[in-house]
Amino acid sequence: MAALKQPVSADRLDTLRQEVQPPLKLAEDRGSRPLDDGLDVPAAIARRAQRLGAIAQAEARTEQRARERQAVKQQDCEAECVKRQASSAKRQAPRPTR
Repeated sequence: MAALKQPVSADRLDTLRQEVQPPLKLAEDRGSRPLDDGLDVPAAIARRAQRLGAIAQAEARTEQRARERQAVKQQDCEAECVKRQASSAKRQAPRPTR
């Protein structure tokens, strides 16, 4: 939504209220009587709950895989650190004198 650059006039506000009233009235009327559009609300809720469950499982799998990748990277990093320390220790070892 674009930001308003000028304040809304009282006339424009009244016009907007009049434009909104019919849809609001229609929504109130439909809310008080059953819909004949073939929508099975409990089934729709169950489908959405099932989808949310599937999404949660997928997120959990993704997070587990990320943790596993991170663990592998950490092990690789630690192995590289040990390797560097060993190499550094060899270079810093005192040389025997003759």
